[in-house]
Amino acid sequence: MIKKKNENLYPVEGVKLASIYSKMYKKRRYDLSIIELCKEAIVSGVFTENKAKAAPVIISKNHIRGKNLKYLIINSGNANAGTGEDGIKDIKKYCRKISDLTSCNFKDILVFSTGVIGERIKANFIVEALPKLIKRLDEDNWQKFSKSIMTTDTCSKTSCNKIKIRDEVVTITGVAKGS
Repeated sequence: MIKKKNENLYPVEGVKLASIYSKMYKKRRYDLSIIELCKEAIVSGVFTENKAKAAPVIISKNHIRGKNLKYLIINSGNANAGTGEDGIKDIKKYCRKISDLTSCNFKDILVFSTGVIGERIKANFIVEALPKLIKRLDEDNWQKFSKSIMTTDTCSKTSCNKIKIRDEVVTITGVAKGS
C-alpha cells in the first residue's frame, strides 16, 4: 500500500475539478464546482424515490442514462428543491451555458444542488461564474471541491489512498458531505 505524504488529495487520472465563489452564499466561500470527466469514465448514481423530487434530481436521473457523461455541476447554498418547473428552467439555463462553453451535449451534464429548500436558484450567478470556473479546471482541486459542497457541515470530509492491485497502482480519492 502506498500512503499519501501530505494533506493534499491524490488526483484521479481523467478527472478535473474547479471551485469558485459564485455569490450563492452571502459569506464569501466556495459554493460552485464543476467536475470534468474523461471519455472512459463510468458514472452510476442512486436517486430518491420520493414523489417530490428536486429539479436537479429530475434532470440528473434522466441524464445519467447517457453513455457520454462529461460534466457534473454542483452548487451549495440552494437546493433548487420545491421550485417546480421554474427550477428545471433555471438548470437548463446554466447547463446550456456549459454546453456553449465546452461544446458538450446538454444531456452529458449531471446537476447537483444542496442548501436552502423552496427558493429559486440564482441561475444568473452560476451563468456568470461558469467561464472562470471552466478555465480553472485542474486535477488537484479536490480540497476546494470538498469545501464547496459544505452546507451545515462543520468540516470537509475527504479521504484518499493508493493501492497496488496486481502490478497496477490504483488511486482512490473520495469526498463526502453531511453533518
